[in-house]
Amino acid sequence: MGDRPGYAPLGDFYCVPSEYAEDLSRYGPGGFHPVHLGDVLSVLPGGDGPRYRILHKLGYGGQATVWLAEDMASENKRGVAIKILSSNCSGHGLDNEISILLSLAQHHRDAAHPGSRNVVRLLDFFKLHGPNGEHDVLVFNLCFAMKDLDLRWSMKTRRRFGLQLVQGLSYLHAHGIVHGDLHRANLGIHIRAMDTIPAERVLAHLLLRLTPVVPRDCLKYPPALMPKYTVDQPFGIDPQMAHRLIPLIEEGGMEDLQLQIMDLGESYGTGQPIPEPNMRALVALSPEILLGDFVMSEVDFTFGVRADLWALGCTLFELLLCFRPFPGRSKDEIWCMMCGLAEGQIPEEWRGRHVHLDESAIKCLMGENTWSQLRADMLADPLHRVPEADVDPALALVQKLLVLEPSQRAAASEVLRDEWLVYGSGAEKEGNDGILELTPSTKMLRGTAGKGQWESA
Repeated sequence: MGDRPGYAPLGDFYCVPSEYAEDLSRYGPGGFHPVHLGDVLSVLPGGDGPRYRILHKLGYGGQATVWLAEDMASENKRGVAIKILSSNCSGHGLDNEISILLSLAQHHRDAAHPGSRNVVRLLDFFKLHGPNGEHDVLVFNLCFAMKDLDLRWSMKTRRRFGLQLVQGLSYLHAHGIVHGDLHRANLGIHIRAMDTIPAERVLAHLLLRLTPVVPRDCLKYPPALMPKYTVDQPFGIDPQMAHRLIPLIEEGGMEDLQLQIMDLGESYGTGQPIPEPNMRALVALSPEILLGDFVMSEVDFTFGVRADLWALGCTLFELLLCFRPFPGRSKDEIWCMMCGLAEGQIPEEWRGRHVHLDESAIKCLMGENTWSQLRADMLADPLHRVPEADVDPALALVQKLLVLEPSQRAAASEVLRDEWLVYGSGAEKEGNDGILELTPSTKMLRGTAGKGQWESA
């Protein structure tokens, strides 16, 4: 394994840093807080002892590490997700996210709105003082990233997740909140059973691997500022990790599964500072942002809602049809693909926009990305995972959202009235009606559950 771009050089350490752990150069003044298994954070209400005990790592990013912890204040010692931000980003740019999360937790947690369950819940928020500075710490309900829980969900389950995604976005919009960066990587799956079982039971399903951190130069990497070891992200090191959670997933049935919208770091509400739209993920970037066809002073709630709706269309496409509508590697390629789906319905001001591609490449990209061609490609794919009866209604649904003209995109409330999304085509009732597709691997995994044979499945 060679050096990873932007990461600490492998030769700086006696033990090769794991590729499934965070960049060690992020530890130091202003950087990550060094965390070890068994660490305790915050205090119990009333100040009687520590509250959260670190059990495992759930993930990491450029600005934070995320941990599975035991809430020792809860009656059942339930698990929670703890996000510890780097010191240099704590207090900067977080005001929107924290105020929105606190508002949803304290005032807008409206049980009457079905989407209230489809946005991640902020349970606690506090400051942590460590060797690398002061860190903001956010405590959320335990939720696994959808990209990590990559199981072969049945069509009925995917449709249910799609409905919950629309409900969650509708809930945010109804309370004057724009998400700003909606895509599959910012979705999580909450298993409600985890609210009532001990965190140690969740931990039993996760593999654990540690890598010692032994720097060759203690002046460059002062030991007091570094963790003694890194903890690998469990879904990275084990291809069967998601399958190990199947017993926990199926224990409560489909009603126990909730898709939740996560990461409100690019969100904003009425009267709040608006983050720069260009910072959003390319995979679900709306055409008006992709082309830079906006003036920052004119970006408002309506602009953000319409961009969210485009992102919703991209995310539903991937969630329901197991395809990405715009798999381009650059903005130019993606714009050509968008024009292909528009099939001539391109706003006048966007016609003839310059792209750095030759004419043959433009023609090819547009021709391969029409609605009819996408449909044909899906049905011809031998690994296609969507019942044919569901392809057309799913395409008709996302077609309402993937409209180049922002004002013509269907509102989330309108999408919630889509008959197929709410009731399905009936195709799943003729076959598998369960949470997962019935494949040889899932049958084997179910058969070995509870027999101590998960490692060999």
